Amino acid sequence: MNSRFSKFIENIEERVEADKQYFISYALEAGKIERHKLIKLFNSNFEQFFYFDTSWKDFAFIASDAEYEIANSDASNSPLISSLLKKWESKFFHNHQEFNNISFPLTVGASKFESENKEGIWTDFETFNWFIPKIIYLCTANKNYAIVNFVFNGSELHLLEKKFKERIKILDFNNGTYIKNGFDLSEPPEEKPEDLESWTAKINAALDEISNGHISKVVLSRRVEKDLDESPSLQRIINKLKEDYKGCYIFAYKKNGSAFIGASPEKLLSFNNTHIETDALAGSIKRGANDFEDSELEIKLLNDSKNLREYGEVVKFVMNAIQPFSKNINYFEKPFIKKLPNIQHLWTPIKAELNNAEDIEEIVKRLHPTPAICGTPREIALELISEIEDYPRGLFSGIIGWYNFDTQGEFAVAIRSALLKNKKLYAFAGCGIVDGSIPQEEFEETKLKLKPILSIFENEKIYQS
Repeated sequence: MNSRFSKFIENIEERVEADKQYFISYALEAGKIERHKLIKLFNSNFEQFFYFDTSWKDFAFIASDAEYEIANSDASNSPLISSLLKKWESKFFHNHQEFNNISFPLTVGASKFESENKEGIWTDFETFNWFIPKIIYLCTANKNYAIVNFVFNGSELHLLEKKFKERIKILDFNNGTYIKNGFDLSEPPEEKPEDLESWTAKINAALDEISNGHISKVVLSRRVEKDLDESPSLQRIINKLKEDYKGCYIFAYKKNGSAFIGASPEKLLSFNNTHIETDALAGSIKRGANDFEDSELEIKLLNDSKNLREYGEVVKFVMNAIQPFSKNINYFEKPFIKKLPNIQHLWTPIKAELNNAEDIEEIVKRLHPTPAICGTPREIALELISEIEDYPRGLFSGIIGWYNFDTQGEFAVAIRSALLKNKKLYAFAGCGIVDGSIPQEEFEETKLKLKPILSIFENEKIYQS
């Protein structure tokens, strides 16, 4: 395989200038490696670790440290697709065309719910955290692939063969190389846990704003904390989430001394050349103890005016966001029910044809944050969230996913998620507050939404009401 890479280098040698920077992405078929071993391998060998899994598509990948990073906290300069396209236009070499119909991830990462200056538990992450990994291991239904990336000056082209050999060797389990990941940190931060009394006060404050006509909906969240006996195994967490929540986006993003994990049911946007897909997901109810009770609860949800009103606002918002940039929009006006192991939601998938590939970044900006995680009107809801919630959401309800330069990618809304830091777990859940919301019922709804994360740590000590 190294000889094929050598040939690839020879073919671009005449097109490279010594004093300019270039980007190479080289893909090759890889042998099958058991998922748990692969997670352990990457988590042990790299300071930065990124896992993203869409099991219903048979598409999952693990990514390593950053070869090139564009993380920053400047809210006016979102380092998503356009900035990388402009930087590497005409200076990007790859062999991806050798593999038909494979969408190779190229840039991975996450963005926070909103720009924040508050200090706290999210200091290991910038507002925008997007990077090109050194190595990506991609698992699909039929084959596995390794994608090796290099950013280099033209004068360094002759060094790449050696680097290529070193990186591929990491996937050799016989070499026994495992680097201590240093996940433990010191001085756990002190954060105030939520309780029902303070939650009720926040809901009532939001309801006052709604009754005064200042806002129609706001999504409030709460946070619970767990002390952990030891730094948890990302391998065990990922496997458990993957096993229990097959219809969700399973993700884990470790950076510095923090790890952000989750099992999100909500798609923000997926795109493939000329087509886009997004979700309207809002409204929820618990699962039944048996099939009859589950069906009864489903019928109740489909006829509940409060949940239908909340769902309708999300559909209207999504349509207004994508209509200027797309055509042939397809969706059902009546919602489906999306059933997860612990909860069921009103849900409608929305598909459309994209007018212009350059509009993807603008669509993402218009979609996020959606009414399902923020409220309506959006700007007023953001202000109210900042006033009422006494902690920064960070990556919770932000964006997480991947994209490449061929107008292909997928972003999930990072809900049903938690942060691991300093042998401590911070789990988050939110719910939409509209006219008629009852604080106790909303509190119970957040308990349902916290279950995917908290169930992994059932034997640990938890602080919540």
